[in-house]
Amino acid sequence: MKLSIQIARTRFWLALASTMAVLSASNAQEGSKFSSDYIPNDAVVAGMFSPSQMMSSPDWEMMPTEVIRAAGLEYFGVDPLNIEAVKLIAGVPNPQAPQGGLVVRFGKDFAIGDLKPAVLNAFEKQEVNGRFVYQTRQEPVALMYQVDSRTIVVGMGGYFRSMLAASNGVEGKLPTMVNRLTHESGVTVVADLNRIRPLISGILQRSAQQLPPPLRELAEFGQLADSVYVNLTFGAANGEFRLAVLGRDEASAIRLESILSNAIDFGRATLMAQMM
Repeated sequence: MKLSIQIARTRFWLALASTMAVLSASNAQEGSKFSSDYIPNDAVVAGMFSPSQMMSSPDWEMMPTEVIRAAGLEYFGVDPLNIEAVKLIAGVPNPQAPQGGLVVRFGKDFAIGDLKPAVLNAFEKQEVNGRFVYQTRQEPVALMYQVDSRTIVVGMGGYFRSMLAASNGVEGKLPTMVNRLTHESGVTVVADLNRIRPLISGILQRSAQQLPPPLRELAEFGQLADSVYVNLTFGAANGEFRLAVLGRDEASAIRLESILSNAIDFGRATLMAQMM
């Protein structure tokens, strides 16, 4: 497993786009465009992967792709090899009303009605504002909508409307950042930490005492980082993890670089000790 980490030493978040462009160019593989379509202004995390691209990759030659395809068809009525892209979106966590959804883009025409009855039975078809949507029969409420012959949008409760309103992209921080990226193979995740800083910081600080002393400084991450980019590729025999972090300012970026470097050194030393 190859590991690559890059820290952006700038307070201007738009510089993250340049950081990501460098990462993409350094080990680029053909990938689809990571667009901001259906990502609302208040989104905090966006992720994308292409099942068809992953399963067609040479890295997946030894993976059980036929088993995965058969399972997809048997349980959902969907051939994963026909899924061109999946985009996952999350807003600020809200215990009373989950904020998130996903967009599925198929390589060939696929209708909601083609899903297996066991899946469709969990939804009720109804008309909402002139659109025919499928709504879950039980809480939490999720809505599913066929945008066109190859695109299906699923959103939680009120977030569904926010996603549709952003169908052509919006000018928020995360959507703008995402729109500047070219998606690589594997799984790509981009996060804007500003809206969820108290949550992230609280979780890290509460967990710090459970970590070995050399890793406890990771509790500072939430207060130092502005945005995060992660790309993970994997196959039967190899994989690669790449991380880029944008500091809130130059001092934060320098501190982040030190914290992450120390964590990597500790992990490497621990692994070597276990192998001896």
